[in-house]
Amino acid sequence: MKHSLAAAVCLFLAMVPSAPPAQPLAHPFEIAEQVFGVFEKEGEEGVFRFLENRVRQARAQGALTPEWSVVFMMLADSARNTRENSAYALRIADEGLELARSGTDEDRDMAVMLEVSRAYSLADLGRFDEAASAAVMALPAFRETFGD
Repeated sequence: MKHSLAAAVCLFLAMVPSAPPAQPLAHPFEIAEQVFGVFEKEGEEGVFRFLENRVRQARAQGALTPEWSVVFMMLADSARNTRENSAYALRIADEGLELARSGTDEDRDMAVMLEVSRAYSLADLGRFDEAASAAVMALPAFRETFGD
């Protein structure tokens, strides 16, 4: 009887479709543009979930490239501001920095913004000396990229 039940369960599971195939990811800049629509419909919390889901998908699909640093920057700021989770924001900023630094000059411009996100996260965690150091080190590149 046990074997019959086990066989029936296996047959049933074989007939149930597996999870739908992963949808292809949009380019990171398209994802950044989509954030505005998500915000209008779902607010800040929706933006956080949207960005986090896209990063998880990209990790799972092995699709992370330096261009993804823009999504990481937005997710880091969202985690810090929406979720008040500065430790997670710091982790995301560090991961985004690693991506940005491995890319082109344009990607490295994103690293400047990630450094600022990182500095805010460090300050929120009470790591003020590290935050000040990160901000001071980012300042010349930030000025060069964005002006005074």
